[in-house]
Amino acid sequence: MNLFATLSALVLTGAATPVSITAYQDANPYPPYNIDRTWLSLGSPLAGIMAGASVSTEPGTAVSRARGMLYTQQLVIPARIVRVRVQVGPVERVYDVVSSRVVDGVLVLELETLWEDGV
Repeated sequence: MNLFATLSALVLTGAATPVSITAYQDANPYPPYNIDRTWLSLGSPLAGIMAGASVSTEPGTAVSRARGMLYTQQLVIPARIVRVRVQVGPVERVYDVVSSRVVDGVLVLELETLWEDGV
């Protein structure tokens, strides 16, 4: 059983969440010369699994920090992905990529984002 199949089993137990990846930003300045880091939209959303997701609020503020690990088999590309747009149910959120690696043919992205509640 490969890594993605194992993680898919975690979705069934509620320990991981199925998500859709709708776009990403690439840091590499090679063709198509995405130097300004515009969003690269995907033809159709790609399947992913979010595990280890956590949200914390900074004490005394309305700033929340969300972290998690995103796994996908469908976006293993020779790019340095710096941001991804991920949809969980009806909510779409932009995450910064803290680290990335490929394990057993699966792209593993450590993600983080900040937002201010009420804004």
